[in-house]
Order: sequence, then structure tokens, then C-alpha cells
Amino acid sequence: MKVKELIEMFNQDDMDKEVYLSKDGEGNGFRLLSDSSDQICVKREGGQVDIFNEDEPEEFEGEEIKKVVVLWPSY
Repeated sequence: MKVKELIEMFNQDDMDKEVYLSKDGEGNGFRLLSDSSDQICVKREGGQVDIFNEDEPEEFEGEEIKKVVVLWPSY
């Protein structure tokens, strides 16, 4: 999902609702959304994804790299 799609979805809803994140795809637990951050997403061979801070000095030759937003649950 892209940020603009998330905004469109939330614009159709009550702005006073809290947002929760599912622990997994089966709904085995939930956490309240507490924060978000801009990160770098690196897709590796085999579908693995690694997330790095934008200021981390890394070289990712031959990898798919994107700027992404990460949503963080409360603990």
C-alpha cells in the first residue's frame, strides 16, 4: 500500500478513531500505532526485506532500494 492510498482510506473514516497494528496476518495479537519513520527498504534475493535508517552509510549494489514509511506499534 502506498501513503496516498492509506490517506485516501483514512479520509473516508472517522478521524478520531485509534489505529491498531496486527501482530501477524492471522490476527494473533494487536498493538496501538505509536509512531512512523522514514526508512530505506532493500529487497534481497528470495524476497527478504531489510529496513535501514536513511542516514546509515550502506552500499547496496544490485539490490532494489526504495524510500518507505515504517509504522511502529506501541509496546
